[in-house]
Amino acid sequence: KERQEVAVQQQQQQQQQQHAKGAEDRDEANERVLRQFDLASKFGPCTGMTRLERWERAEGLGLKPPKQVRDLLEKENTRNECLWEGRI
Repeated sequence: KERQEVAVQQQQQQQQQQHAKGAEDRDEANERVLRQFDLASKFGPCTGMTRLERWERAEGLGLKPPKQVRDLLEKENTRNECLWEGRI
């Protein structure tokens, strides 16, 4: 019985680790999308404004920024600062 409990605990730990890895991969993929948006000059400069402000400006100018970027920016834990913020 004790071995079964240990095996169940190990299985639960593995599942938690896999879940955490999946979340990390998703966060990394989301950050890649946002960095691509930052680097896309067709949406105008990104210094001095947040990513969301830049997205809204591009939308207002009819530049059709990716909806996925706005969706990501509306999530709670997404960095809204441009890639270049504090670097230039």
